[in-house]
Amino acid sequence: MQVSAADVRAVRFQATKFREGYEQQEVDDFLDRLQAAFTTLEAGGVPDLTADEILNTTFAATKYREGYDQDEVDDFLDRAMVALGGGAGRKAAPLDAPGLRAALADLRPRRLRPGYDPAEVDELLTSAAYALQMHASGSRPSLGADDVARARPAKRWWRPGVDRRAVDQLLARVESSLRD
Repeated sequence: MQVSAADVRAVRFQATKFREGYEQQEVDDFLDRLQAAFTTLEAGGVPDLTADEILNTTFAATKYREGYDQDEVDDFLDRAMVALGGGAGRKAAPLDAPGLRAALADLRPRRLRPGYDPAEVDELLTSAAYALQMHASGSRPSLGADDVARARPAKRWWRPGVDRRAVDQLLARVESSLRD
């Protein structure tokens, strides 16, 4: 699914009031940078924003005041990251099985914050670590790069969940490693 400068300019996110959202001004400022990056890319230039920068961008959370829906913003930025990564952006740094296992051990559920189901994260990343191990040994893993690209654990609300951005970043690195 391709993203263009016009898509960035036209995107609108649902407002939140009584659940956590992203600070609207921060998101709007970042969208201005993102639109400029896609405008540059469409003109044949090299954008000053990379896929890694999109992945690592964070926004202040709002609570009990209006913000942008976190899932909508994250989903749109995921699409933009893929579109930019397919262009002039850098791909995610590769990862090996021991590195993924170490990162998995560091992931902790957060209280009352939206995130991924911890049990599903553990299962998916354990399978991904095995796939990386198989890939490194020259065997064909049962979980391929395309499977990793499509896989996302269930989202959780109002119960402890694992940070979505941290998991998505790890999955992007696994996907990159399996493609090499």
